[in-house]
Amino acid sequence: MKNLFIIAFVALTIAACSKKSTDAVTPDSASTVAGTYTLNYIRSDSAAIPTFGPYNLPIVQTGTTVASGTITVAKVANDSVSVIIRIVSSGNPDQTLPYGTFGLKSSGAGYLLTGKNQGFTSQASTIDSKSINIDVSYPDYYNTKAADRDVYIGSR
Repeated sequence: MKNLFIIAFVALTIAACSKKSTDAVTPDSASTVAGTYTLNYIRSDSAAIPTFGPYNLPIVQTGTTVASGTITVAKVANDSVSVIIRIVSSGNPDQTLPYGTFGLKSSGAGYLLTGKNQGFTSQASTIDSKSINIDVSYPDYYNTKAADRDVYIGSR
């Protein structure tokens, strides 16, 4: 009986000291999508009338890139990110457009960008680890009661 007790004690000691499980840790949604995306498309409408673009980026003329851009997504919290769009155009100063903070809501394989930021309302904005589609509207600058709309699409 004493031997059985010793064997049980040794077995429990070995089991208690064995290597812990190495379950994969799932990153939070903001960490999954944070990073820099290449700006591939840009469009701006005023009352549904195109005012800028649409443009597919980069724009290359005679072998030289004359316009390009990036979308930088930074983690603010586990479920929110800040978005900054940077447009580079040869012969002009770089434009940096801070779009503010968006919440992340799970949607299929990616996330919806939600919320109101700096007067913008996210319409159908989506993001995943490979692409971002920002579609925002805001009150018309000229108060025509129609919303202005910006669309930016990027990829990694």
